[in-house]
Amino acid sequence: MHVVRGKPPLVLLVALAALGPLAFNIFIPSMPGLVAAFAVEYGTVQLTLSLYLVGFGLSQLVMGPVSDQLGRRPVVLAGLALFLTGTVTALLAASIEQLIFGRILQAAGSCAGVVLVRAIVRDIYDRDHAASMIAYIVMAMVMAPMFAPLLGGLLESRFDWRAGFGLVLSVGLAVAAWSWLALPETSRYRGGGTTPGAVIAGYARLLRSPLFRGYMLQTAFGSGCFFAFMAGAPLLTIEALGADPAVYGLAMLLPGCAYMLANFVAGRLSSRRGVQAMLEIGCLITLAGGLLLFAAAVILPLSLISLFGPMAVFAFGNGINLPNSTAGAVSVDPTRAGAASALSGFCQMSFGALVALLVGATTTVSAVPMAAVVAVCAVSQYLALIAVKRAATAGVSESRTATAAE
Repeated sequence: MHVVRGKPPLVLLVALAALGPLAFNIFIPSMPGLVAAFAVEYGTVQLTLSLYLVGFGLSQLVMGPVSDQLGRRPVVLAGLALFLTGTVTALLAASIEQLIFGRILQAAGSCAGVVLVRAIVRDIYDRDHAASMIAYIVMAMVMAPMFAPLLGGLLESRFDWRAGFGLVLSVGLAVAAWSWLALPETSRYRGGGTTPGAVIAGYARLLRSPLFRGYMLQTAFGSGCFFAFMAGAPLLTIEALGADPAVYGLAMLLPGCAYMLANFVAGRLSSRRGVQAMLEIGCLITLAGGLLLFAAAVILPLSLISLFGPMAVFAFGNGINLPNSTAGAVSVDPTRAGAASALSGFCQMSFGALVALLVGATTTVSAVPMAAVVAVCAVSQYLALIAVKRAATAGVSESRTATAAE
């Protein structure tokens, strides 16, 4: 058995976390061509995305707690093996059904990297330092969804839809080999069991913690703002404003760059200022961005500035918030960092998907419905911050009372 000691390289953690977003986004430009390639309806092709998200969401609920019992390294390596199996299945698919199955396997495997990287960081750093490291990792991995569609489009134009899977397979093999050689076991705890009953009991224990619930809702409402905007902005930009799709892509660089800048700020300051202080700063900026977007939608005529300007403000706040709320969630119970990462991520994705469906069903030529949802999520995120502060204060009080009693 190959034994690795020490801390994992930061670049390896970035690569593990970015593998899933790369596989998800590089495939998007190839979707229209699959209608003719497999002689199916576009709705069937869309299952390659929607079922990818379902597979990702459900798989993390298993891999997180299993890693608490068996360790991070074997679960990451197993996830990579599953990811590679799915990629090969998709690459060689002779029917849309085989392609969809391959995408589900891809998603189920790639979630190990995204979910367990957060747990690994918490294994080797304290809460505030973990927030800084998560911020740097997120800042780097954001590059994958920003540039993967462009790369996928170039491969689709030059070759065909299989070329993207070929590239992802090459990257996946490199990351798997690197992980085998350089990823150590970081978990210092073992416990909780891997039976369904033990996993559910572990999740129930986390959900009984007001502090964990507050951090989890922080990430969920912040992602709700983002998914709401992503569901409505393309329609408003391309259909209502009549802009070219390329213009939308360029406009999205503004909030994307704001988010990355905020990740850098969080990386520099979280270990010094602490998670709680950074959450207060991030939530106020997020709230300002959400309310500004709603005010602009109600008062101003629809324009790229009225859409993407406030979104950049929100994105900056959320770029500070997400690493800190994630670090807080996985720090509530270090013995269940994997389960906490999985449950928080599942809630984040599920709520985002529901919000996206709501906005998609209500957005037409007006930005008001989308902006209203974003504003409600921003306000809810601030209320979740208040809940976190109360739970933290109560925890300190209980600790002092217990100490005095002793």
